Amino acid sequence: MLLAIDCGNTNTVFGIYRDKRLMSQGRFTTHELGTSSECAMAVDWFIKRGSHAPEDIKAVVIGSVVPHATGRLIEMSRQYFGIEAVVVDGMSPLGIKILYDNPKEVGTDRIMGALAAHKLYGGPCIVIDFGTATTFDVINKDGEYLGGVICPGVQTSAHSLSRRAAQLFNVDVSPPGNVIGRTTEDSIKSGLFYGTVAMVEGFVLKITEELGTSFTVIATGGYAELVSKHTRVINVVNESLVLDGLEMAYGIITGQSY
Repeated sequence: MLLAIDCGNTNTVFGIYRDKRLMSQGRFTTHELGTSSECAMAVDWFIKRGSHAPEDIKAVVIGSVVPHATGRLIEMSRQYFGIEAVVVDGMSPLGIKILYDNPKEVGTDRIMGALAAHKLYGGPCIVIDFGTATTFDVINKDGEYLGGVICPGVQTSAHSLSRRAAQLFNVDVSPPGNVIGRTTEDSIKSGLFYGTVAMVEGFVLKITEELGTSFTVIATGGYAELVSKHTRVINVVNESLVLDGLEMAYGIITGQSY
């Protein structure tokens, strides 16, 4: 079995794959994983929760956008599994042409999402990832990564609003009954949630107009399922898209099974 690790700014997600199929996944806040020992404790709990044993894991692949956490995860893999992890980044030989001016600037999570989206759903496609940032990544029919858009994430916007506005407070982001709020809480919820929906629809329209073609739109990340229920522009929700990309990347880089 393969352990895929997607380390993001807010959350780190573990996924166990057998024969290219996701068997289980678990999510931890990245700040919980402050040392390699804490990483090992989290992995141990996750593996045993799924009725697996450490010796079942034959390979580890890591994608991280948090440089100081990457080393801890590599060390955890060595100490806990006795495995040298495969670390994926923007310069890994994945067969994807990245048309960013500087390919090193593209986050690993964005590349993994693009890789998985094109292989699973074809192109051209747009990947929308609702994470710490909400990102839009554009892939053409040939699987080339064209670039994209980076916006503040839903929770990032909510926290920023509550910190900077003295009379406003943090709320759970969910769709209120009406767009026009009649309480401060509902007004904030409307702005955050329906603002995100409008942003999604607006960027998909702008990208479509700019490139003159239609796209399959794939959503992933924490708010993908919820937002998709309130817009018609999202065609597919795949909450494990980045993990799926990591699983594919392992095979491409190593040429090995697990």
